[in-house]
Amino acid sequence: MQGVLVESVPCPAPEELRPEYTKPKVLEGEVLRTLTLDRKGEFFQWNMPVDGKKIRILPDFDMKNQDTWTRARNVMRKLAADQES
Repeated sequence: MQGVLVESVPCPAPEELRPEYTKPKVLEGEVLRTLTLDRKGEFFQWNMPVDGKKIRILPDFDMKNQDTWTRARNVMRKLAADQES
């Protein structure tokens, strides 16, 4: 099967796509509630309630290694469980 390349079809420049690609990804969950993945700075941010206040936690992980994402989420889940008990 051969593809067809059409010259007149507009293709967005990478600079136009960058804002959408780099905007933070918000993950919602029952235990952690809201977890934000900042793709520009490559970090998770989680606001954890402690004694009626919110503290910001930025767990360490490697953007290219999904196992480190899992470890970071597990640590945050443990912190959340410890706060509830």
